[in-house]
Amino acid sequence: MRVITYARLRPEKGIEYSRDHLRRKCAKDEFPKPIQISDKRIAWIEAEVDAWLAAKRQARDDRPAEPTESETGRDLERLPRRRDNLNTPAGLRHREIKSSLLPFLPEREGS
Repeated sequence: MRVITYARLRPEKGIEYSRDHLRRKCAKDEFPKPIQISDKRIAWIEAEVDAWLAAKRQARDDRPAEPTESETGRDLERLPRRRDNLNTPAGLRHREIKSSLLPFLPEREGS
C-alpha cells in the first residue's frame, strides 16, 4: 500500500484543492478520507485517490451530449444574440458610470 501526502497531491495527481477544501470534501464523502500516519500527519491511500480520479473521468465521459435543436424544440439561430447596448445602465462604460455617480459620491479629503 502506497500513501500520498498533501504536498504530493498537486505535483503527482494534479489535485489543487486547499487543505480546508479537502477536509470539507472528505466530510461530505466527495473525496477519499485520509489515514493518520503519525500524531500530526495524514496521508491518502494512493489507490483510493486514483480510483476517485478514474470515477471523475468516467463521469465526464458518460455525460450526455448537449441537446440538439430537435430535442429542445427551439431554433437556436433565431434566439437573440447578446449585444452591448450603450443606452442602458448595464452597457455604460466604466468612465461613464463613474461620471454619472460623481454627484452622489462623498467628497474625499485632500481632493
